[in-house]
Amino acid sequence: MDAEPAVLYVEKQQYNLNKLWLIYLLIGFPLLGIIVSGTFEQMYSDGSFSNMPDTDVAFFLINGGILVLLLVIPLFINALVLTVQVYPDTLEIKLGPWIQRTVKLNEVREAEILKIDREEYLKEYGQRKPGWQLKSHNTYNVKWEQAVQLLLNDGTKILIGSQHPAELKQVLYRQANFMVKS
Repeated sequence: MDAEPAVLYVEKQQYNLNKLWLIYLLIGFPLLGIIVSGTFEQMYSDGSFSNMPDTDVAFFLINGGILVLLLVIPLFINALVLTVQVYPDTLEIKLGPWIQRTVKLNEVREAEILKIDREEYLKEYGQRKPGWQLKSHNTYNVKWEQAVQLLLNDGTKILIGSQHPAELKQVLYRQANFMVKS
C-alpha cells in the first residue's frame, strides 16, 4: 500500500466576500420578493400578468431559473478557494473545484516574491485578460496583494498568490534546486 506523500506547506485563501455578499443581498432579496409576489399574483389572484396559459409557463420557467441562480450563486462564491500545497517533489495549485495544476519542482528555474498592484499587473501581463487565458503566464490569485512568481525551465511564468510568500518561497527553495530572487 502506497503512503501519501508528506505535505510540507499548505495555504488556503478565499476572496474577500464581504462586499460581494452585500451586493448579493441588495440585489437578491428584492429580486426574490418580486418573483414571489409576481408568482402569487399570477397563481392566486386575477392573473393580471396575463390570462394566456402559454405566458404562465414562460413566467414560471423564467422565475424558476432566477430562483435556481439565487441559490447556486452563494455555493459558487464559497467554492472559490485558492489552495497551494507543496509536497517533496511537486507543487499543487487548486482554484475552486475546477482549476488544478501540478508543477514538478525540478521544472522550476527561479522564484521571486512580488507585491502586486492588480491594475498594473493586468496591464503588463494580461492586457485586461484573466491570467488563465494567457499561454505564457498563469495566474492563481484571489487577494491581489502578494505572490510568488515561478519561472519554469520552458519559460512559463506562474504567479501564485500568497499571504505568506516568504514561507512559501523558503519551502520551495528547500525542496528544489533553483535560484531565488528576493
